This record gives sequence, C-alpha cells and structure tokens, in this order.
Amino acid sequence: MKKSAIIAIAAAIVCSCGKPAVTQINGVSEIKNQVWKASFTIPEVIDTTVEMYAGEFSLEIPAAPTKAGVVKAGSFRERFISDGTPMNIVIDSLGIHIACLTPEKSIHARWAEFKDATKKIFEDHYASMAALREKGLENEAFEAESKTILDATVEKLKGFLLDAAKNNKDNYIAIEAVQNLRGQGIIEDEELLSVINSLSDELKADPQIQKMLTVMENYAKTAEGKPFTDFTVETVAEDGSTTKVSLSDYVGKGKYILVDFWASWCGPCKAEIPNVKNVYETYAGENFDVLSVAVWDKPEDTIKSAAEHGIVWNQINNAQSVPTDIYAIQGIPHFILFGPDGTIVKRGIRGPKIGEAVAEALGK
Repeated sequence: MKKSAIIAIAAAIVCSCGKPAVTQINGVSEIKNQVWKASFTIPEVIDTTVEMYAGEFSLEIPAAPTKAGVVKAGSFRERFISDGTPMNIVIDSLGIHIACLTPEKSIHARWAEFKDATKKIFEDHYASMAALREKGLENEAFEAESKTILDATVEKLKGFLLDAAKNNKDNYIAIEAVQNLRGQGIIEDEELLSVINSLSDELKADPQIQKMLTVMENYAKTAEGKPFTDFTVETVAEDGSTTKVSLSDYVGKGKYILVDFWASWCGPCKAEIPNVKNVYETYAGENFDVLSVAVWDKPEDTIKSAAEHGIVWNQINNAQSVPTDIYAIQGIPHFILFGPDGTIVKRGIRGPKIGEAVAEALGK
C-alpha cells in the first residue's frame, strides 16, 4: 500500500457500533493472467492499489461507515461500505462480488438489502401499471386507477426511505435514503430538513448532504413568489464572438417572460420546443416573451440545434452551471415564468401546463 494513499489515519476512524477501525479484505481473481491489480477508493479516506499474487490479494483499509467506496479490477467496478466487518471479494468474468464474513449483518449487507428493496418497489409499480393497461379501460377510468397506483407507490416509497434514514443515522445508507427522498420529489424540503437534522454530525457534514442543503437553500430563495436572482454570462455568437449578457436584460422589464433552461443534447428539452413555440406564437407581444437559456452545453452545439429546431426567440447560450446553481435546477428542461416585475410566478412546469400557466398569468 502506498504511503500517500491513506488520507485519513485508520486508528482515528472508529465505527460507532464498536467494530474495528479497519476492515480486513481478502480477495481472489478467477480470471487468471488478466486481472493483476485491484484499487480501493473511499472519498477523503483512502486511494490505494494492491497487487495480486497467484490471483490473490489481501489488505486492510480504514473503516468509514459514512462513505461509499469503490473497488476496481480490470474493467469491473463495485461500490462498498467499509465498517470494520471483514470482506471477501471474488472477481470473475461477471464482475466483482463482495461478501461480508460475519454472522452480524454489516452495513454493506444492509445497504445491498436497501437497494434491492428500493428496486422492488419500482418493479412492483411497473407490474401494477402493466396489469392496469391490460384491462383496456377508458381514458378517464385509466387515469383514476393509475393515480391510485402511483399514490400508493409514493406512500410506500416515502415510508420505506424515511425508515431507512431513521434506522441508519450514522452511516451511508441514510445519505442514499435522503437523496432518494428529494430526488424522487416525494417530500417537501421542510420535512426533509427535519430528517437531515436528525442525522449524526458526521453525516450532516458529508459533502453530499452539504451540497443538498445548498440546493434546498437556493430553491427556497427562488421559489414561486420570490424575486428573480440575476446572473451574467458570456454568450457566444455564430462567429465565435462573445458578449456579456444578464438575465435582467430580459426579466423585470414589464413583461411576463417564460425562461426555458435547456441543452442541445437533452431529448426531453427538444421534445418541449413545440410547446414553447406554440406559446410564443400565441402570446408573444407587448406583455409576453420567451427566453431560452442553454446550460451544460457547448455553444456551437446550442447554436446548431437552435437553428435546426426553429428557435427564433431570445437566447442565451454558454450559461453552463451558473443559472442552474442559482435556481437549484437539478434536471432539464426546466421552465420558470417570471412576472413583469421579475417575481417568479411559476416554475417546474412542463407540457400543456406551460401554456396553461402563461394563459392564466395573462388573463387569457
């Protein structure tokens, strides 16, 4: 093990359940003469490579129950949690297989059960929806039953994830539970903040949790009813020249402005363009306009795609992550409707709801 590999001293990392401060790992590769090394990485803890001798290897790594590590060997990779429980690793033609060698259930084993249970909730939902489609119901009846199925799935998933966070307040499983709660949009940020506050101090200080808290704070600052937050970027013209442009060049100027955050590589973004075009052609004028803001994209790709899809309204390209950080945008397309004074009227609208929101705002 390289001296520079260990960032945190193993003896200083003690598992809250009283397990050893290190995890003993023994491994074997069944792919002879192909896999010679295995690397182990735990963020902010360890980054090391171990040599194999006759297809076997062994090492000790720090116990870090609040982190998810990655083991790589050849073209394979697998995630793991080191909590002081001895691990046995087998590398074969199908991948990397990890088993925890103790009668007591390790955090890694509980994590595997957590992921399997989460997957099953979604599989059960898809199976229920498939069975519903086979009934051949009329649209209204189908929509009613599908909503019932969805509501039941959401309730089950939310309860499962809340229990997972509650029962794992000092280990990585809680981080994934919290991420799923927010990522699936099944919990309000205020309730989620209460869950986060119940976690151990070490988990609350984790970079992933801190990033989530920043996103939640920025979303609260840019929620419906809040004033717009300005940003300035360098947009790129077809000839490659750049010009500084701000959101305030368009928003807060006495018109309702629909802003479409998009990218040329994003299929759902391009699928929404006809909806935006229809709204633009229907309402653009003295009281309303549209602005497209390209994020996470190459300017030349944005310019080409905009021309191909007939985007003739105002555009800002090369915005990258500047507006998405400010407005806590986690995925695109994302639409925000700003009022004449820059107040955020609606956000997160998609499909027909875009036109409905604009029509309602304009009193049409």
